[in-house]
Amino acid sequence: MIKSITRSMLQQLEILSECAFTDLRDPPWETQDFEQILEKGGHGWVATNSETPDQSSIQACEVAHETLHHSAPELYMGYILLQDCVDFIDILKIATHPHLQNQGIASQLLQTALKHSEKRFTLEVAENNYKALTLYQKHGFQRIGVRKGYYKNKASPNEERIAINAIILEKKRST
Repeated sequence: MIKSITRSMLQQLEILSECAFTDLRDPPWETQDFEQILEKGGHGWVATNSETPDQSSIQACEVAHETLHHSAPELYMGYILLQDCVDFIDILKIATHPHLQNQGIASQLLQTALKHSEKRFTLEVAENNYKALTLYQKHGFQRIGVRKGYYKNKASPNEERIAINAIILEKKRST
């Protein structure tokens, strides 16, 4: 089921973000990051499963996170967060729980977003994030530019940062 994001969901979205963004290139968002976007008119959707999640779907999360997932009435499987700008929609984040990837969840979220606006959509994605690039290209996004050194990747907190370019993608809407 796809639902609009509400403030009551933000703590669960923070946990999902921590599970999904573990590579230090794109740090997970905290509750206040989501709140700031919503306060500025941002919006999005969450993919949920009302059934009780099984252990395999949450084992990547720490014990504290598992406890919170089990106390929730439904599992948040993925989310998409958007910012409506003057003449385009910026896709700020899209995430799927690592154990639930490759099941079409991100595609469903992206399709939901695309159906809700006739504006063009833009986003940035790391040039080495091949799964994401494939997803966006499948949905008609095209490369329009590069931001040099946009991401500062670290394999671990003690390693030196490596600059990674971001590919700028756009999906134009027919008018």
